[in-house]
Amino acid sequence: MRVAAYLPEFKSLTALDLSHTCFGSIGTAEIAEALQKLPTITQLQTLKWVNGRICDAYGEVSEKEARLELRGGYEIIGAKPLAEAVTLMTSLTYLDLGKNFLEMTECLNFVKAVKGKPMKFIGLSNSVIGHYGGMAIANYIQETPSLKRMDLMYTRLDTIARSSLIDAMKDRAGGVGGIVVDGL
Repeated sequence: MRVAAYLPEFKSLTALDLSHTCFGSIGTAEIAEALQKLPTITQLQTLKWVNGRICDAYGEVSEKEARLELRGGYEIIGAKPLAEAVTLMTSLTYLDLGKNFLEMTECLNFVKAVKGKPMKFIGLSNSVIGHYGGMAIANYIQETPSLKRMDLMYTRLDTIARSSLIDAMKDRAGGVGGIVVDGL
């Protein structure tokens, strides 16, 4: 993986945009590992990886992953190490992983990874978050006064979770304009 090999050469890295790339889960894991070794990882403020195929496209998973998918309760290979790398990014304020079709577990791993950071934007559009994920994210919003915008479009939120998210954003300056969910 060429990108992973070149990352350690950056003396200063405050923003990384890997949007519209096709590394798949194995390539994402390699990049996450390289990021974790980066001496300046704490300076990274922006990570944008929209439509980046963090996980493999349907039909491109290995036989072992396919068996795990049928049983449920698995984590996408690339998402877990990337969430671990995000925990080390202490200056992170902008995280956009939209259109990667992440499952609720992976989304909540990323929300957990940014807990306590001065986040201004989080994008998780086109992911499967659902009711329980939406409720957990609403709690995160209430605990994160720095958060100004969140993109949760097309995340299978139910009415209760959507209302909880809107209420959580109402409690801050700017009102509900800072959250994008289905139906708004």
